[in-house]
Amino acid sequence: MLASDQPLRLTSLAFSLPEHSDTRQALVEALEEAGADVTVNNLWGLGWLGGYDMLSMSRRILAEVYDLDINELRDAVPYCVDSTNDAPMFDFFRHLVGVRAVRQYLSQLSTPPAWITHGPRGAGLSSSWINCSSPASPLCCGQSDLTCTCSSQVADAAIHQ
Repeated sequence: MLASDQPLRLTSLAFSLPEHSDTRQALVEALEEAGADVTVNNLWGLGWLGGYDMLSMSRRILAEVYDLDINELRDAVPYCVDSTNDAPMFDFFRHLVGVRAVRQYLSQLSTPPAWITHGPRGAGLSSSWINCSSPASPLCCGQSDLTCTCSSQVADAAIHQ
């Protein structure tokens, strides 16, 4: 079934995630067999054509629309992530903030987010955060956590890390 926001999408097909993992895998395989780039996030199975990803399009938009060089921004931009479709951004930007849902994808990510929210989705962005770049983080190594209580503290800490 197409995602409820599909009419708003211009360049991708989004499918509501099937409940069973076998059905999800069949969806991914069907999209790949059709030649699409595919990813699954916490809400949808996504398919698109064109070989682009979030990083290549961010690079393009920042250069063409804002006349900014993304390479000069990699240490200055905090980026919010939720799943494997953000992987190219994970490997590029230094200050990654994952919403709670990203925890289920940590084993699939080459670079985990530096911060993970306690709350889901947008609520997570206004809640407290777990610092995963700290060796004391429970999510990363099972010990006591280092927590900031508001996003402004986290953004400030991330930018000045």
